[in-house]
Amino acid sequence: MTKQAVLFFDLDGTLIANRNEVAPGVLAALKQLRQRGHLTFLCTGRPLCTTPDSLRQGILTGTITLAGARVQIGEKVLCQKTIPPALLRRTVEEMLRRGISAIFESSEGCCCLVPPGAACPQLMGGGITVVSGLSEMERHFPGLGFSKIVFWDRDLAKVHAGGRFFLESYSLCDIAVGCHELALPEVTKREAVLLVLKELGREAGESYGFGDSENDLPMLQVVGTAVAMGNALPAVKAAADYVTDSVARDGVPKALRHFGLIE
Repeated sequence: MTKQAVLFFDLDGTLIANRNEVAPGVLAALKQLRQRGHLTFLCTGRPLCTTPDSLRQGILTGTITLAGARVQIGEKVLCQKTIPPALLRRTVEEMLRRGISAIFESSEGCCCLVPPGAACPQLMGGGITVVSGLSEMERHFPGLGFSKIVFWDRDLAKVHAGGRFFLESYSLCDIAVGCHELALPEVTKREAVLLVLKELGREAGESYGFGDSENDLPMLQVVGTAVAMGNALPAVKAAADYVTDSVARDGVPKALRHFGLIE
């Protein structure tokens, strides 16, 4: 490879084994990549506001968040897509009708919808506003500028029971952490990665992607070298060029050394 590489990293299950901290070995590997001139991008389903502080310290070239809805290089935001308000209101109504709890995510904040009578799910991390209905959601988030919705696996049957509405309005992905996500069909990590490569003037063959769950498949299908974590879903491993160790066993640094990108 004559040029420095462009690397895209999923977060949960790839860079971190839990929802709180990036392992020291992973942080050291990311720093070494930057020192060598490689371009590093977070490529996660999470919103920007919940990414670990350790990844906001000049380690990354840019970020793809909300499963591709928001793309940023340095201080430049290349795109920011949100669910149309009318569709979002209908979605809330359908979830309330079926008793589905869900987290509505935006770059600025997250809102957990808990239907009346439903038990409040255990939430990881702080800063999530809990509401029981649409009017309360609109009071806290007047613009309803949400880009993605996450719900717990236990409610998957209820989403499928919603029939055509959910499955025709959104794409559905297993994010391999006990949850599924709903995103606009045109919002994928694939489109976000292609946008970054175009902005940088780089070819896909010069890029690497690292992931573990279904929403990583669009990214892995377009990068030059697709790397699946040892803890990845079977479909992700099948789509990869290389399967590394698990996130708990520093799979990312091991893969980077395998490809000669770090020492």
